[in-house]
Amino acid sequence: MAEELSVDNDYRKQKIATQLLKTLVTTAKEKYNITMVNGTTYNGENKMAYYWYKRIGFSEVEDLFLIEANANDILDKI
Repeated sequence: MAEELSVDNDYRKQKIATQLLKTLVTTAKEKYNITMVNGTTYNGENKMAYYWYKRIGFSEVEDLFLIEANANDILDKI
């Protein structure tokens, strides 16, 4: 399972991320017979990654929310 896909700024716009993702998905299809790919991307000021994923076929999942909490806060409340 891939945890993170990123390319150093010095090597961007060389289709490296595209080739990495293509290899990952191709291998996963062959080895595990996957049918879907999901992931998350940072919604910061520079949405370059978001638009790249959208351009290659990813779409937002309407009913999915990313949530987080401080571990100490959780332990204090449960």
